Amino acid sequence: MRLLLELEPEEDFPAWSVGKHSIQAVIYSLLSGTEYEALHDSRIFKFFTFSDFFPGGDFKRGDKKRLLISSPDGGFIETLHEKLLPNERLYLGRHSLGLLSVKKFSLRPGRAFITGSPVVVGAPPGRAGSSHSNTTGAWRISLKGLPRTP
Repeated sequence: MRLLLELEPEEDFPAWSVGKHSIQAVIYSLLSGTEYEALHDSRIFKFFTFSDFFPGGDFKRGDKKRLLISSPDGGFIETLHEKLLPNERLYLGRHSLGLLSVKKFSLRPGRAFITGSPVVVGAPPGRAGSSHSNTTGAWRISLKGLPRTP
């Protein structure tokens, strides 16, 4: 599942002043008081990711920016969705952004997709999987015995 946040900066500031740690801090602060509260300190793989802000470039007052948060854990996305209220302010470090909208959705990729981040794949018990890379370094994963998507 995914969340699409639409944000509006309340001041002008350079894009370099907001790093991945600022975005991560916002996400973890939203998890406070939920069943996911201990996620930050746990020594397990965190099954969520987030995009860069888009469109790219510096933050200008009145120019909308978007951010995607993704996770295979529907409860995680649902928890964030419930915590995010439209017309709320989110703080990235000392910079304030107004939250204009939050949209929750699922994406069902076809047989092939491109990702710039790690992918965790689980095969049902008794079904073997294999992977290989081609000359461009792209990886192809096939799970034997799974139905093909149309």
